[in-house]
Amino acid sequence: MKKNSIFYIFFIFFFFLNINSRLNAEKNSSVLQGIELCNEVLNFFNSFDSNSQVQHLILSEKNQFPFNIKLSFPADPILYSKNFTDQNLTNLVLSFKIEDVIEQKDFFSSFLQKIKNSNRDYDLDLLFTYGDNQKSIISNSLKGTDTFLQNLQNQTEIAVVCINFSKKNNEIIPGGSADSSPGWLINRISKSFYKNKIEFVLQSSNLTSLYRFNLLKTEERSSKFLKEHIPALSILISTSEKKKLENFFIDFINSYTQKGTSQWDRHFYTLTIGSKIIYFDELFITISFIIII
Repeated sequence: MKKNSIFYIFFIFFFFLNINSRLNAEKNSSVLQGIELCNEVLNFFNSFDSNSQVQHLILSEKNQFPFNIKLSFPADPILYSKNFTDQNLTNLVLSFKIEDVIEQKDFFSSFLQKIKNSNRDYDLDLLFTYGDNQKSIISNSLKGTDTFLQNLQNQTEIAVVCINFSKKNNEIIPGGSADSSPGWLINRISKSFYKNKIEFVLQSSNLTSLYRFNLLKTEERSSKFLKEHIPALSILISTSEKKKLENFFIDFINSYTQKGTSQWDRHFYTLTIGSKIIYFDELFITISFIIII
């Protein structure tokens, strides 16, 4: 009798386990992936009359493979010329994962409308890469960031911010690939967080030089850009407050400028007083040190 009871318990357990597996499989099969996902996102962007550019991860005659999407917003010619120098970074890239667009359609609908007519002294690109979502792909599969980097032609002109939507806290990851992000880029992102009263964590605080020793938290996409000597950082941003999320991005885009982007300062210090951030760059620290000694 006891043996039969144990048998029935195991039978019921595996029965429900099998049902659960089938339900999960059906659920996963309804989630858009591959070329279907890319086409869905492309159609969504085209509904805004956006300047959508497609970058295939694998070239084929029938175009049956996934692709990246880039939306380009050119600079105001007058502002661009006024502030241009050969050393300035004239192109800002905001890099998103294409898989996030479906879940954040409301955000992107409003966001795209608001940045269409913004006046900037730099070119703005919104990059949506396929395959960088680690939860939905297998190891060694196609990744859009790799394809973007392989085809990049203006490497010396761009700065990149990689965005990761999160249900957790907001966070700045200012380094990777044994290098740290430039201080001016960290400072600008931090100010937009503070201005919109969004709490955040700066990974490493003022000790970004520790990234040289690979001792701090990194993010895969921004690490790839930093490895190619492209100024970059990653942010994890919470989706819990939609309005603040939108205001944060709009403020960052509107306040960003090509001015002050020529130096990659790895040694800097920030001081927070109330809601303001005072940024001391590498030159200031060096001069102060010389005066002191």
